[in-house]
Amino acid sequence: MIYPSPGPLYFGGGGGGASGPSGPSGPSGPSGPSGPSSTTVYVDNNRVDSYVETGTIVFPYKTIQAAITSIVSANEVTRYCVEIAGGTYNEQLTLKAYVYLKGSRTAVIKNTTGHTIIVPTPMASAARLEDLIVLCDSTDPSHSALYLAGSNSNVSLFNMSLIGIKGDGITMIGGVLGVNQTSVSGYDWAIRVTGGTCVVTGSSFLAGYGTDVSVTSPGAFKYDASVTFISAISHVGTGVITRYTKGNEILNDSTVIGTTVEDALNTTQAHINSTSNPHAVTAAEVLAPVADGLAKITVGITAPINPGIGDIWVDTN
Repeated sequence: MIYPSPGPLYFGGGGGGASGPSGPSGPSGPSGPSGPSSTTVYVDNNRVDSYVETGTIVFPYKTIQAAITSIVSANEVTRYCVEIAGGTYNEQLTLKAYVYLKGSRTAVIKNTTGHTIIVPTPMASAARLEDLIVLCDSTDPSHSALYLAGSNSNVSLFNMSLIGIKGDGITMIGGVLGVNQTSVSGYDWAIRVTGGTCVVTGSSFLAGYGTDVSVTSPGAFKYDASVTFISAISHVGTGVITRYTKGNEILNDSTVIGTTVEDALNTTQAHINSTSNPHAVTAAEVLAPVADGLAKITVGITAPINPGIGDIWVDTN
């Protein structure tokens, strides 16, 4: 006999029991490579008290070169920043790879007996300079605010001012120089490139009493349209000047016809005339064929006999 259930019948499993304890964790995987770290060394020549200089914010070095010399372990993983307090530093500096000098636009580095900052050769990697004013106050015209000594002398500049009172703002014998948002001025040339590659971008400003830039073989000078030139580009030998994008060189002369070198490159014949300022522009001859602004510019006052496509004659008489 089957008796009816006093309540509804339920089929299926009962409620789950409590979970058992978790098993032990598996072994950890290998750690990834560490990213580069930065160690800061402090400099403040406003300190006149006596203490043992260790480069800490409490006991900073009193000269920039002492801070640079103290750094012996800079490499790709461990980089150093030398943070420079405002003031005037009368010294000559020799840079090191993976060392970054940073000011606040109130630190002035000057030298009266030689180059102010030297980038030695070789250097394993570029040094970097930012927010500093560098002045070469030497009466010797061969001295510069920044001097790149040879191949593998690499440095980058950001938001800097470099001034050569009697010499160049920057002299390059070799290496690679990056200039961004920086003003450079010199008595003969703002930048003189006799070897290596100089790249100028970021609304930088170049002013030379004679000419702004001199490039001789095997040097190369590259710039973009944001760069302002006050006088002219003096291009000697077989070095190459390259402009990345079209723009206007400021020739500092209201009588200029055609406005820019780029205009001349894009016309059959061009005559850029300067009568009010003989230093405003220099004679120029463009390599043939002309491509992407690659040019050879030489100094002189003689017009081409049979000007053709790409020929530029700048009359400085």
